[in-house]
Amino acid sequence: MSDEFARNGYANWDAGYEILSAFLVSHLTDGTFGPQTSAGVKKDIEMVTRYARREKVDHDLEEAHMRLQEAVVAWCNRHPALVAHATNPNLKR
Repeated sequence: MSDEFARNGYANWDAGYEILSAFLVSHLTDGTFGPQTSAGVKKDIEMVTRYARREKVDHDLEEAHMRLQEAVVAWCNRHPALVAHATNPNLKR
């Protein structure tokens, strides 16, 4: 998401990114972090998604991306085992 924002301004945003956003929400709010962090992650992803859909948002997207990147790294550090998942035929990325 951060790369798509930085390089393309979400010009390639499509249903695939919606799927990836939902994946992030489901994993980053799975109870690994406390309620405040989980709520912040969810808010950041919602704001990024709204902006990508060309909705007006009052949110610092660069800061949101930094927080999300930090959350992903922290989540991975707490869950070092690979996460198996089924292939989603709707995801073309």
